Amino acid sequence: MSAAARIAIACLLLAVSAALCAVPETELGEGAGTKVADYMAAHARTGTLATADGATLAYQRIDSRCSDTALVIVPGWTESYLKYDEVIYDLRHHRWCIYVLDHRGQGLSTRAIANTQVGYIDEFAQYVRDLELFDRRVVRSKPHRRVFFLAHSMGGLVTTLYAANETPRINGLALSAPLFEVNGGWAPEWLAWSISWLLDSLGFGTSYVPGHSDWRESRWLFENNRVTHSRVRFARAISLWRADPELIVSGASNRWLQTTIEASRQVTAAASRVTVPVLLLQADDDDFVKLPRQKTFCAAARNCRRHLFLDAKHELLMERDRIRNEALARIVQFVSGTP
Repeated sequence: MSAAARIAIACLLLAVSAALCAVPETELGEGAGTKVADYMAAHARTGTLATADGATLAYQRIDSRCSDTALVIVPGWTESYLKYDEVIYDLRHHRWCIYVLDHRGQGLSTRAIANTQVGYIDEFAQYVRDLELFDRRVVRSKPHRRVFFLAHSMGGLVTTLYAANETPRINGLALSAPLFEVNGGWAPEWLAWSISWLLDSLGFGTSYVPGHSDWRESRWLFENNRVTHSRVRFARAISLWRADPELIVSGASNRWLQTTIEASRQVTAAASRVTVPVLLLQADDDDFVKLPRQKTFCAAARNCRRHLFLDAKHELLMERDRIRNEALARIVQFVSGTP
């Protein structure tokens, strides 16, 4: 039996083997990226979903000849499902049915305003309604025995608020650096909300928050990045935007910031209504999300386990191998070990 075959069997049998299944950074830069692309081309299907208010949501699914476990990946702000091809490839041996949704206003989903580089939403609850629609119409179109959500950053906030509602049965939530409190740098949350509310009230809701602007190459150099220590994974993510500029979301609007802060303030009260098992992964060096509200949420939720990754930036699933492999292993253990 070949070494590759032995690893494949180990990946199927052992949750802790997630690190073995993951593509190393060095190989991503030496041709493994082509293997990932070929796998996705062979197995992934895309689709669109129309909402009641006229938006079109793009999604990707791998649900042919898979097991009866579904994993719904909910990306973070600015992200597209295209960014999660490596994660999907690394989880392929578990044969889960995998679904990924592009939030409205980003990725391949429709935008609400003329400048498509501005991250905009009328109200945060639209994200939650979209996820409910996607779950009901696409994910639950198959009779999965178990349904888990893997959600990053803003996707973690959307998914948590969704799970706090009366919804179809969810078996567990794996939250990667969930956006439970915006890190506004020098501006505390109350001040960031006040500024964005004032500018929105004055008619600048669709304009960038102060300091944000359209794409400039110099702003997206690896040396300036705030999301990962992995040069090759950062380059792969930016290459998506270079290949298709219509994917770019370069900054937040005043309306997006205002309504997102309002939604994040609901998460502590919602914690008691989240009754499913939760795995909450924190990044120690998170420059986008503050950690205290994550800790408060996990303490208030009925069944929440929290793990802090030291020296990790915001995007744990795009980090260097040491951090990313452990994050993947914990996610696989969580899904595999939860009834």
